[in-house]
Amino acid sequence: MLQRLTTKLGQLTDRVQILETKVDESIKAVDARFNVVDEKLAIMDARFDDIDVALAEQRAYTEFSHAQLEAKMDAGFSRVDAGFTRLERKVDAGLTRLECKVDAGFTHMERQMDQLINRRPRRRRS
Repeated sequence: MLQRLTTKLGQLTDRVQILETKVDESIKAVDARFNVVDEKLAIMDARFDDIDVALAEQRAYTEFSHAQLEAKMDAGFSRVDAGFTRLERKVDAGLTRLECKVDAGFTHMERQMDQLINRRPRRRRS
């Protein structure tokens, strides 16, 4: 009976060894798969880092171009404002000249009407 127990114990030890080997191989396979996943995640991280850099460059360029555009627009609006100011002065001067001519015309017309009125003899009412 001792020999049977020894044989059974030997078989059990062999089974445990086989199971231990399978578990070790499974762990190695899982580790290998995790290493592949880690490598892929590292590649993805690098790509996201590249995207972050590209976005930062794009933001800097956009801010630069907006600043350039704003400066050009400000300069253009200043020229337009100056043009309107000149135009306003010219219109004011023209209106002043026109007003003087109209006033002079009315004054002349009033004098002529006064002369006409003074020349006519007044009619008597009968």
